[in-house]
Amino acid sequence: MAEFERYCAGRMNYSDAAMFPWSAPVMYWIVTEMRRAMLQYNHGMAELRKVAETLLRQWGKKLQAGESIPAPVIRLEHKTRPETVGHEKGLTTPETNKKGREMLARIIQKNRQSRTNQ
Repeated sequence: MAEFERYCAGRMNYSDAAMFPWSAPVMYWIVTEMRRAMLQYNHGMAELRKVAETLLRQWGKKLQAGESIPAPVIRLEHKTRPETVGHEKGLTTPETNKKGREMLARIIQKNRQSRTNQ
């Protein structure tokens, strides 16, 4: 649980979970699975402890069976963006995209100005 809390506190400092300084390679597999369960099922600490116990038992059985612990793997980022509703309906054009970018630039500029005025 300490490794899980350490990872959750410092994960934003690393581009990928595989880059995090794990205390042992198995912790990568256990902690990332715990975090996935936490996010997917909205688990609290009590449920996460049960997930950790289950994962520790599973890894213990694998190691007793002679399996080795694989090294952490860097996952590729999913870079494709879903199509917008406007694109699906044929409502977007290069002109509307340009207008949208210009409007976004104006909003960003307003936000910057309001921050400097404060």
